[in-house]
Amino acid sequence: MWKKEPFAALTFYMGLVVPIAAPVVVVYNFIYVPLFYQVFPMTYLVGILSMALLMSAVQLMLRKSTTWLFGFLFCLFYEAVLLWQMPVAWFTFWKSTWGTRMTPSDKLEQQKKRNKMEKAS
Repeated sequence: MWKKEPFAALTFYMGLVVPIAAPVVVVYNFIYVPLFYQVFPMTYLVGILSMALLMSAVQLMLRKSTTWLFGFLFCLFYEAVLLWQMPVAWFTFWKSTWGTRMTPSDKLEQQKKRNKMEKAS
């Protein structure tokens, strides 16, 4: 892929690396930096909001869409909620549900926990 279509390969690899690195970047900027350097992550927040605004502005200008504001809200929703699906997927890759419903093995594990708690009390 790299030799035949370098641009396609680059975008493919970026699409692979960025979702893996994104939670690390967020944790670094929102937890590590404030705790260890006592600095509020204003630059990071301004960057996120600027990107959200730019993406929404492109939606408004190029597509003349009346739903451009939802693009801004989606960027914030992605940062707060959807971004954290990747780490959950890393640690639960063997499950086919990924948090949508309990599998039979989840139900069995839950029953085992209940039985342990009942025996302890």
